[in-house]
Amino acid sequence: LKTGGDVPFGFRLGKDGRTLVEDAAEQETIALARSLAAEGLSFRRIAEELNRRGIQTKKGRKWTHVQAATIIRATA
Repeated sequence: LKTGGDVPFGFRLGKDGRTLVEDAAEQETIALARSLAAEGLSFRRIAEELNRRGIQTKKGRKWTHVQAATIIRATA
């Protein structure tokens, strides 16, 4: 699988610099976000919870509700 730009959250580039491989820590974050969504939390509350736990985005920033929605919807 060749990437056309940014590597999606939950993955990193493999040793060949072209293949996507799962990033275990980011996959755990996705699982947590999906679990919180299943409990009925809003995307905004999910972002707040990820930030409260000190989990950062791939770019090392705080989560927003838009980013939380994106990772949950992309993995649904």
